[in-house]
Amino acid sequence: MNILIVSHFDPAGLGIKQKKTIEKHTNHNCRLICLTAHPFGYEYDILIDELNDFEEVTHLVKEADVIQFMITDWEDTVPFGPIEWADWVEGKRICILLPGEPFILNPVPQAEKYLKYNVRTIPTWNRVADDLHETLYQPLPTPMPSLLNDPYYKDLFQPIEKPNERVVVTHFPSADIRKGSFLFDRVMEDIIKTHRNVHCSTIRGQSHRDAMRIMWESDIVFDEIWIEGLWGQTTIEAISMGKVALAWLPEKTISWWNKACGCDHMPIVNVDPENLKETLIQLVTDSNLREERGRQGRQWFEKYWDSPRTVGKIIEFYDNLPIFHYDRQPEHNCLV
Repeated sequence: MNILIVSHFDPAGLGIKQKKTIEKHTNHNCRLICLTAHPFGYEYDILIDELNDFEEVTHLVKEADVIQFMITDWEDTVPFGPIEWADWVEGKRICILLPGEPFILNPVPQAEKYLKYNVRTIPTWNRVADDLHETLYQPLPTPMPSLLNDPYYKDLFQPIEKPNERVVVTHFPSADIRKGSFLFDRVMEDIIKTHRNVHCSTIRGQSHRDAMRIMWESDIVFDEIWIEGLWGQTTIEAISMGKVALAWLPEKTISWWNKACGCDHMPIVNVDPENLKETLIQLVTDSNLREERGRQGRQWFEKYWDSPRTVGKIIEFYDNLPIFHYDRQPEHNCLV
């Protein structure tokens, strides 16, 4: 199978992780085409901005069996060199990974389009907003190699030397409003006043490699709290390192992802605006609890999310995608 991943840039390095995982653990071909490099310095495959000759890109599009769009779709008007995606999707299997902010903020028009064409979406920033989204979405653990075993990152993870009593709480506010960074900052300011051993590390403008080194040196990683049900790659990266990860998860989302992963729990510390301070105080004052939570998270990652265990699910997902046809009549009862 020839798989083509397409995006303006590679959000959270999802595309390159997926490509590496598929090619390492299967016999399928996977390529990633982006308009431009991600500012956080993820690895990349093909960048339209760097090309003068589009023969390889045209060949890859022509030969693709599956086209996976990220934060875009086949009606995107931004040119990918000579490629206009609307001319190439007929007769192929297509899907959407991360429908993008326009879909989340104003989902109905896009949802109606995806329903019409029976296009599956994979919601990896992991929110179940309503029954319409459940109709459209196929929850899948997106293949992510353990950073601890990835040669690109492995040299970062050296033994940590720091005073035993020092506790580092880290936040990566890539989207301040959506992540509730202002609330986290306020809570941490109060905690530090009464817990002198606690250090708050808010990371902005770092490359992904540098950010992962900082995460490795942390004890607790706060992801998101402002929009209920959102959690992302920061959470999974933290869990993969055996760190305590915090995010706001409604029961509906927990149930959904338990089913997708085949597990009975999520190793994420569930916080909301009301209990964030209390939960953080409990974690920063109890080293045994932090150690146990981190150990449970790492074991969960190895069992349910690590690449060799998840790659088969996404290949099966690709295999079962319907063929895209512009003249297709809506058949809502056959949707996921």
